[in-house]
Amino acid sequence: MKIFAAPTFADERKTLAARKVWAVLFGLCGTVTLLYTALVWIIPASNTRFLAYLLAYDSSFVVLLYLTRLGRTRLAATLLIAVVTVTVSVSAWTAGGVRAPGAMAYLLVIGIAGILQGPRAAAISAAVCGAISLGMLRAELTGHLPPPVLHHTAASNWVVLIFLMAEFVVVQLVVSWVVRRAEEQSLASAAGQQRTEAALRESEAKFAKVFRAGPDAMAISELETGRIVDANANYERLLGYARDELVGCTTLELGIYADPASRQVLIDALKSRGAVRDWELRFRTRRGTIITVLYSGELTELGGRSHLLSVIHDITERKRGEERERQAREDFTRRLIASQEAERRRIAGELHDSLGQNLILIKNRAELAHEMAAASPEMRLQFQNLQDMATQAIAEVRQISHDLRPYQLDQLGLTRALEAMIDAAARNSLLPITRKLDPVDDLFTPESATHLYRIAQESLSNILKHARARHVQIRLERDVREVRLGIEDDGQGFAASPTGGKPPVEGLGLSSIAERARILGGMLQIESVPGQGTRIEVAVPHSGGS
Repeated sequence: MKIFAAPTFADERKTLAARKVWAVLFGLCGTVTLLYTALVWIIPASNTRFLAYLLAYDSSFVVLLYLTRLGRTRLAATLLIAVVTVTVSVSAWTAGGVRAPGAMAYLLVIGIAGILQGPRAAAISAAVCGAISLGMLRAELTGHLPPPVLHHTAASNWVVLIFLMAEFVVVQLVVSWVVRRAEEQSLASAAGQQRTEAALRESEAKFAKVFRAGPDAMAISELETGRIVDANANYERLLGYARDELVGCTTLELGIYADPASRQVLIDALKSRGAVRDWELRFRTRRGTIITVLYSGELTELGGRSHLLSVIHDITERKRGEERERQAREDFTRRLIASQEAERRRIAGELHDSLGQNLILIKNRAELAHEMAAASPEMRLQFQNLQDMATQAIAEVRQISHDLRPYQLDQLGLTRALEAMIDAAARNSLLPITRKLDPVDDLFTPESATHLYRIAQESLSNILKHARARHVQIRLERDVREVRLGIEDDGQGFAASPTGGKPPVEGLGLSSIAERARILGGMLQIESVPGQGTRIEVAVPHSGGS
């Protein structure tokens, strides 16, 4: 059972004291049990009394063992000395006073007190036992000592004497063994602690070396307050502070976070995860320069308090390079689209002014030839066919020219051009198209109007080619801050990309729509569900009047 196991506590001194009590209790329990068993055999007439003593002893020992396991070692030791003293006194009082063999057990009481609580306790126990024995002697001399209820024989006296000596020796041996084991464990624990401390010192030395000589900026700060405890040279160099200016100050006091709210977001993430990796943050240097850093942090315990180890890598130049690359790509795309529009305008003009005029001349001459009286019926039929083909070619050239550059966009404005495009699409496809178009011609430059027109044109073309829609709705709405162009259909839609949830911009002209929306400085939103249609909305800011 657990109650009989040797007690162990975190404090080694407490463990040693508890195990001394534990050893004495087991030594006494064993020898007392053997003693009373022998006395029952030697003096059968008093076996009931001996068994009662044995039961009282063992019960009290179990209670004292329980107190020892609870850590009440001093109380258990004191109660043990008291129990043995009382038991010895009762045994001597009922067996003839100081002449009873049990009176010799006072020596055992004094020895136990010395073992468990030291010389002072042994002296006090000696005084108490001496006073009790003196009282019994006086009672015997004055005739107040009751007649003995237990009559010892020579054999029983010898047994009691032998068992008292054996009891004292057993207690000494068991306690010595416990003390020796405790000392061995203490030495082993001390050696292990020394090894642990040595490993810890080595680890701390390695960490200090990495902390000081690492290529990245590193700092240690208190988690809750943000107060900087230490920082390496790269951290000082990156932010422009001396070490004395950093240590003892908080990051908020120094204004290191360009956005102070981002620190709280960071701390919340650290508390929930324990560490963060490669967070992109904006820091402010001592000169007020805003830099972009990759931040990694991990919680650690120092002095019983939560601290934050921060590792910072400056990526400002990389971000600037990415921004320059992005700007160059945007400029190239803008020039490319502008060049395409200019080329479309040129080709549309040539088709209208050159090829269109030539086709009109051919048609007119075929018509004149058809009207000539001298022409035979067969020649008249050929000229009529030529006239019809020229008329069809003129219509196709005009449609191509219109698709390349609708004249309404230049002459009538964006709203009327969209009206004409929607009418033509509805007429050619027989698809119901509802519209709500606010006048926006006063809000955009010709270039911006062209981009919006192309977005609507590409979206409507995708619907007619791929959507299999039964109805289309087009909205062009304006307010004091932005213009929203929305195109929505109830067609077959398409699935989002499995690698990011974005629509497939390649192959459906959506990349051109996205690029034009970006050039306009607007926000593009594309929503599509297979079988439920597609909605495209572009919100473009403007600075015009209402």
